[in-house]
Amino acid sequence: MIGGRRAMTQSHRRERQSGHIPKRGRGRRGDGSGSSQATQPEESQVVDPSQPVDQTGVEYLNYQDQVHHDVTDGGYDQDHIPHQQDAGDEDDIAAAAAPEVLPTDPPFPGGPADLSLLHSYAGHVALPLWYNSNNVRKTRVLKPIIHGAKILTLGRPNENENLFWDALQQSGLHDLVYLGYSTVPHALLLTLCERWYPETSTFHMPMGEMTVTLDDVACLTHLPIEGRMLDHGKKMPKHEGAALLMTYLGVAQHEAEKICNQEYGGYISYPRLRDFYTSYLGRANVLAGTEDPEEVEELERVRTYCVRCYLLYLVRCLLFGDRSNKRIELIYLTTMADGYAGMRNYSWGAMTLAYLYGELADACRPGHRVLGGSVTLLTVRKLKFYIYVNFIFL
Repeated sequence: MIGGRRAMTQSHRRERQSGHIPKRGRGRRGDGSGSSQATQPEESQVVDPSQPVDQTGVEYLNYQDQVHHDVTDGGYDQDHIPHQQDAGDEDDIAAAAAPEVLPTDPPFPGGPADLSLLHSYAGHVALPLWYNSNNVRKTRVLKPIIHGAKILTLGRPNENENLFWDALQQSGLHDLVYLGYSTVPHALLLTLCERWYPETSTFHMPMGEMTVTLDDVACLTHLPIEGRMLDHGKKMPKHEGAALLMTYLGVAQHEAEKICNQEYGGYISYPRLRDFYTSYLGRANVLAGTEDPEEVEELERVRTYCVRCYLLYLVRCLLFGDRSNKRIELIYLTTMADGYAGMRNYSWGAMTLAYLYGELADACRPGHRVLGGSVTLLTVRKLKFYIYVNFIFL
């Protein structure tokens, strides 16, 4: 490499002495792709000695000679680094002066001229971002609801606890155990939300539109994408929530009613569900290996409650993250009515994707600062797209 640099420097010196500075290679077809083959200079490239020579190329060659010399000597002289002017923060450069009242009718600068498709563009965050209204480019924040750390610290039985792991396999949600991030790239998620349009359910990117599909959900999470849907549009009454706690989690009646009264409906808080799970798991470990018939019966019951608590925690944290970040809907317990195998009859992948679409539709509006849903799925999918774009197209 050193010999090559010296040879190149000598070539530069010969060019300067002859007063001829040829155009640098633009590829074999002249498209800028680069080429190792030298090209003959055209007549238009020959410089008339009687005319003044543009010193820009000469100064660049001088700089190249000095840099090559410094690098090959094992040092780097700061005096040879060209001074670069500060271009300023891009966020400080507004495309247009922000009016006192943002426009509500097309055409929108940088946006659609016809609202026949993107009919809610006037309420999209892209409009204030274009004008940098109220310095929104620097003040806008987005808080993604992630529960990866909760899952990682929840604790699981040992691998030899077949009753626990077999139940997860039967439910079809076993792979969720290994899915989840404790941290996510906030800048990436914020950028994606600013480019989401609910009318098309796609991200409008510089290279075109893209989205998260059912195929992505199936490939990345291994969730079933065919089956029944769980409709829980209405708020569950307190008495129904208490009944689910007693039936599926073994909670005493007075305690179940107290929980639903505190949560104002069919909900349970994350800490309370975690306490139930920890209590059942600890009791199962104590009873493990017992031969007493009554204790064996209790062990089976406790393990069942433990698995149900874990599945409820898993589904809510990784698939249907709520923006309140405080409580879990008990409606998901109804999917266990036909046993663990019956949970496979639900299209968990489709429900996860629909829930994520709804969260993105809210997050792309000004004033919304929280993103729920399966943030892990969105992060993995977009990182996959980022790698694809950078290594395939660039």
